[in-house]
Amino acid sequence: MYELMSSPELALARLRLDVVRELLLDAVQENDALANHRLPNLEAFYWTQFGPLEIALYEAELKRDETAYRIRLIRQYLNRGLPIDLPAIQVRVTQQFEERVHSLSVMRGQLTTAREYLSLPMLSAPQTDELNALYKQLIKALHPDLHPHQSAADAKLFLIVLDAYANGLLAVLQTIAAILDDGDDEALSLPELHQQLAKLLTDLARERRRNVQLHQKWPLTIEKELQNETWRAHHQATLQLTLNQLKQQVAANIVLYGQLVGDLGDETNE
Repeated sequence: MYELMSSPELALARLRLDVVRELLLDAVQENDALANHRLPNLEAFYWTQFGPLEIALYEAELKRDETAYRIRLIRQYLNRGLPIDLPAIQVRVTQQFEERVHSLSVMRGQLTTAREYLSLPMLSAPQTDELNALYKQLIKALHPDLHPHQSAADAKLFLIVLDAYANGLLAVLQTIAAILDDGDDEALSLPELHQQLAKLLTDLARERRRNVQLHQKWPLTIEKELQNETWRAHHQATLQLTLNQLKQQVAANIVLYGQLVGDLGDETNE
């Protein structure tokens, strides 16, 4: 009597598990594709298109601010009637702009990485080893030749495994392996099914939060603009105009710096 009453609940719990598993797998697939394909491709495209200008802009801005800082320090010496100490000024400039110089180095590295992106492997060596190991494990568990009476759900999983392996989607294979490790639903009691469902719902919520976060990341936020040739041309022109303005500011600062150092030098010589 109890078994008859609990059977509909068991069937409903198993159905919910199947639905949530499918939703979770879809979410993992989308997030893995976003994180490992669309975002890196967009970033590489942006940097190969605009990276040299972005770096030139940062360099010019850094040069402008460095010379402005030197001028301020020199004026401090002049205002106090002290002889200028160029080595001491250089030390202070180096300390003041150390982080920004490092950032410039990072930007140059990003440009190099972007240019090499298409020729570099998507996964690290340990990740590739894990991908291959999981693929072999899942093929044994899901290949229709080895399991001629498999369910439609397992047949679908097998196709997803093939696609994930071909595209290097390690997280997808990890998720499928975890699903299969959960065991046979038929052998689980109702409380165990509810516990498993709660875990999957938590994982699904996490993947959905991650999806929102990924869509808020640059340069995915400007994906449509990057696909627009007119926007790209306008963006390049804007960067070039800003660069030209910065170069003028740098030139003006260099002239002023030279005048201050030169004037002090003349006074010293007298």
